[in-house]
Amino acid sequence: MPPSPPPEAAASSRSSAQSRERTVSRRALVGAAASATAAGLAGCLGTGTTTDVTDAPWPMQGYDAGRTNHRADANPPRGDLAVAWRTDLPGHWPLPRQPVAYDDLVVAPNDGLLGLGRADGSERFALHPTRVGLAVAAADGYRTPTLVAGGDRVVLGLDAAGGVDTRVGERVAERWHVGDEDTGPFAGGLLGGGETVAGRTPVAADGVVYHASAEGAVVSRDAASGRERWRAADERGARFFAVDEHLYVAEHWMDVGAYDLSTGERVWTHEGGDVVSRHTAGVAATDGTVFVNDGRGITALDATDGGVRWRTSDGERVDVETSKSVPTVTDDTVVLPGYRAVHGFDRETGARVWKRALDPTDPRHVAAAGDLAFVPTEGGELVALQAATGRTAWEFRPREAWEVGPPVVADGRLYAVAGNTFVCLEGSR
Repeated sequence: MPPSPPPEAAASSRSSAQSRERTVSRRALVGAAASATAAGLAGCLGTGTTTDVTDAPWPMQGYDAGRTNHRADANPPRGDLAVAWRTDLPGHWPLPRQPVAYDDLVVAPNDGLLGLGRADGSERFALHPTRVGLAVAAADGYRTPTLVAGGDRVVLGLDAAGGVDTRVGERVAERWHVGDEDTGPFAGGLLGGGETVAGRTPVAADGVVYHASAEGAVVSRDAASGRERWRAADERGARFFAVDEHLYVAEHWMDVGAYDLSTGERVWTHEGGDVVSRHTAGVAATDGTVFVNDGRGITALDATDGGVRWRTSDGERVDVETSKSVPTVTDDTVVLPGYRAVHGFDRETGARVWKRALDPTDPRHVAAAGDLAFVPTEGGELVALQAATGRTAWEFRPREAWEVGPPVVADGRLYAVAGNTFVCLEGSR
C-alpha cells in the first residue's frame, strides 16, 4: 500500500475540488434538456460532418485500439527533465490512471474528468460522474469527437470538447448513456460498480467503440449514437480484449477468441490448454500478430487463424510471474511488466533480451514512445528505459507524490498523474 498523502496536499486537493466548475449530473440533464435543446445541439451537432481523431497524439488508454501502448513517431524527453507545469487534481486520493491527449487537450481520469490545455495546464472543463476508462472516437454528424468514458457497468458518450453551455446555466456534455450506476451489488464503488483495469478500458476504431460489459461480453457500439451493433460473449466470459483486424478476447480458462468486426461472429479460437496459465490477462494486437500475456510470459498468435508463432516459455522456461499486465509492443521489443521485474522480449522470436529488477505499480501497464518505455514503480518513481536494451534513460520522482500513473507523450512532452497532481515534463530530445 502507498503511504498516506501529505495533509497539506490533501487539503489543497479538497480546496481545488470545491472550487472547480462541475457539470450537470444525469438527473439534472433530464430537467435541463427541455429548455436547452436548441442551444445545446447547436454547439454539438454539425451538418453531415464527421470528426477525425486519427491525428490525435494519444486518443485512448493503451494508445491505440490494438493496445500496443506505443506511439512510434513520438519524440519524448530524454534527459535534463523539468516540470513545465503542474496542477492539483480533485479528490483526496486521485487514481493513477493513464490520461488521453487530443486536439490541444490532455484529459485526466480521476475524481471526474479534468480537461487541461496541454500548453499551460489551464482548466478547460471538468466533467462528472467519475470514470477511469477513456477513448476518443470519431462521431458521425458531430463537430467534435465523442469522449467515451466508462467502467463495465456504466459507459458514457460525452462531447470531447467538454460540452456546451446552456441558457439554464449548465453544461450539456452527455450524448448517450449505457447502464445504470445505481444498480448491482457494488454500486457506489469507484467505477459505478465495475472494475476497469488496463486492457479492459474502452477502445475506438473507425467511429465504433468497443467496451467490456458486466456480464463478461465485449460490446460493439456506434460512437455517435451509442447504438449497440453486436456483442461477443460466451459462457466463460471476456477478460481482456484488443481490436485490430478482428476483435481479440482473452477469456477465462486460458482461451483466446477472435471475432469479426462487422458481425461479431467468432472467427477462430486458440485453446490455451496446459500451456497458458490461469492468470491469462492482457492482450495486444498489431501487424498480424496477437500478443497474449499467458500468466508466465507471452504467447504470440497468428491473427489470421490463431496459430502459435512463438511462446516465451518454449525451450528455456521463462516465468515472469505476472497477472493483469498488458504487453507493450514497440518496434522491436515486447515489454511485459511482472511482479518485481520488467521483461523485454524480441518481437520476432520471443527470446528474452533483457530483464530489469523494478517493481511496477498495479495495474502493470508500461507506456512507450519512440525508443523509450516508461515504468511507474511502487517506490513512487517514473523510470524511463531504453525499450531495446532495458537500460535506464532517466528517473523522475515527483514532488509530494506517493504514486505515479502510466504517462502519455505529446508535443515532445510527457504527461502523467503523480499523487494528487497532474504534471507535464519536458527535457532534452
